[in-house]
Amino acid sequence: MDGQSTEEGPLRLTHEAAVEAVRRLTDPALDTGPGPRPLVLIEAGRGYGKTSFLDRLAREAGEFLPYGRMDFASVRSPDFAAVLSDLAGQLARHRPRYGKLRFPRLLTGQFVAGWTNLDPARFDRLGRTIREQLRHDRTSPALLDGQEQPSPEASGPDLTIGLAAPTVTIPLSSLAAMGRRARPIGRGVRWYGDQDKGLRQRPEDVLADHYRKARALRTGDAQERNRARDEVNALLCAAFLADLRHTPGRVRRRLRTPLLLLDNVHSPVGRVFLRELLDARHQMVRQRSSVPLTLVLTCESNSLPELDRERFGPLSGLLAPRPARGRGRAGRGRTGGARASVSPWGVEGVPPVLRNRPPELTREEIDALHRGEDGRGDWRLARLIHAFSGGHPETGRLLCGMASARPGGWPSVAELLRDRVPEPPSGRPDTVAERVLLERLLPFEREVLDRAVEALAPLAAARTRDERHWVTGRAEFVQAEWRDTVRAAAAWDFEGDAGLRVLRQLLLGTLASRPSDDAAGWDAVHGELAHRGRLHDDQAGALHHELAVDRLGPVARELAAELGRRGARAWLETVDVVTEAPCGRRARRRMQPYERYVDLLRVLDEEEWWTRGEDSPAAHTAKLVAARRVVSDPLTGMDRRYLYEQMAGALTALAEVSRDGMVALNEAADRCRSEAELWAAP
Repeated sequence: MDGQSTEEGPLRLTHEAAVEAVRRLTDPALDTGPGPRPLVLIEAGRGYGKTSFLDRLAREAGEFLPYGRMDFASVRSPDFAAVLSDLAGQLARHRPRYGKLRFPRLLTGQFVAGWTNLDPARFDRLGRTIREQLRHDRTSPALLDGQEQPSPEASGPDLTIGLAAPTVTIPLSSLAAMGRRARPIGRGVRWYGDQDKGLRQRPEDVLADHYRKARALRTGDAQERNRARDEVNALLCAAFLADLRHTPGRVRRRLRTPLLLLDNVHSPVGRVFLRELLDARHQMVRQRSSVPLTLVLTCESNSLPELDRERFGPLSGLLAPRPARGRGRAGRGRTGGARASVSPWGVEGVPPVLRNRPPELTREEIDALHRGEDGRGDWRLARLIHAFSGGHPETGRLLCGMASARPGGWPSVAELLRDRVPEPPSGRPDTVAERVLLERLLPFEREVLDRAVEALAPLAAARTRDERHWVTGRAEFVQAEWRDTVRAAAAWDFEGDAGLRVLRQLLLGTLASRPSDDAAGWDAVHGELAHRGRLHDDQAGALHHELAVDRLGPVARELAAELGRRGARAWLETVDVVTEAPCGRRARRRMQPYERYVDLLRVLDEEEWWTRGEDSPAAHTAKLVAARRVVSDPLTGMDRRYLYEQMAGALTALAEVSRDGMVALNEAADRCRSEAELWAAP
């Protein structure tokens, strides 16, 4: 694979190619136009390796490039200042050629916000008191060197700042990492009078207002706290970016820009942080100023409405050939400058957001994973794994790894899912593959996972998003305590996301395991959905759900009658939709293809037209539908040649009686014969 996927729309980069694209983006010679450098958005569902991609970037940066990393899925406190302090502390670590990045402006703002003993009522001398206090902090080398001597206003080894809550504790170690030998007096204070906006204010007056707002977070009412929080966060964020912007040593030596690697930004805390960061970036666009910082975000698909107003472009554009304008001074090691170049986007410059969705695994990649190093393995099982996973990376790698580890092979994907995983993430030795996938694909803690699976199971019966939303409105199908969760899940992209398609298959297994008389069981949910399809004039959807409850006879008769009323190609498309109906009972999943085919036809024994003979259009349609339903299910076994032969024979017979389908049906029959040869035993 060459690192790019040419599916619909822009190229989708593999992780290796995306790392190279980000490396090019950190090149200070890259012309990105006025304003901040574009941010990189890695957007994909669970199990696509977003975190491992950030791992690669962190290894690429190594000890040469300053970077900060935060996984917002593990951050519980919604405090912007604490997160900003942590990231600045990571960026401030010593790096060869960089030395240490300094954050005097941010440090000054956090010191002032953390003081608690100043009296805001003495407005006539508050600014002067703040300047004197900062001078005092300047003469406290123990604090700035990271020792446990607190400032006069801090009690204990932590500094308390009121931002997102009445009080928030920021470790002194983070402030010390930013502030060691970087005094909060001087340029850190002077910036507050100008803020890179051409303002003409006294710095101590601005810091006095900053102190009042920070104090309001501890003492004000809810409305005052919300207003003060936004203003304090905005000022601290601007100070953080200004510290990065005013780093003349990095610019003079033309070193690559530092990195911020932010994982799971779609979490609530991550979205709060992103909003503040985007607001500061928009201010920079208006000022036509830039910051030597490359942001890399990961999130789940379509989960960041904060970016809706941004202009997007494909990350793959950075890998387009770029004509040279000249040469920058080459650096040493990984941070050396690269050849100066023009923007691959022309006069518009690089879009503010460069997006990439990692591609799914191809059938060839799944086959290679299945065969392993020794090259052994059955390509038919690899093909079924690909059909089940849809190329979902984590599912494909898990099942292929288990399949290649068993010398005798596996009869089906269903058997693989029920087998124990050698090294499960949970650490429990009896964990089966199905459980591992549920834990990875659902955003719930293990303690509530079983209840979440039971609550979401009825959604899996739905064929479309409209049907899922309809299911959430039926009280008998949705548990009251899970109603909000189920309604949110109804909007998930089960049709487009490979991981969610795998999840739907697993949830269908849970639904099939319920008793037949369960009010929210298989027959009840599919039966109601079939009735809804009739009411909404959705014939294909209604037949799909009727087939799911094994009403093969009525479905075959109706389809046979439709063959005489519509074109053959449209009829074949309807058959494809109908026969995607899931198999139903869990016991049927363990059947081999021929056994399941016979089991499906057994329900026709009570049909008079079937017992009279098997040469009628309805009989041929029944054989086609039953066989097509089995081969559409990737969970069943590999012995599928007989079923494709049955489909070919049925299509040939139906071509003789169709109104205008001689060519289309015979072409479909030829494709089935080719598949029959492919599925012959190796």
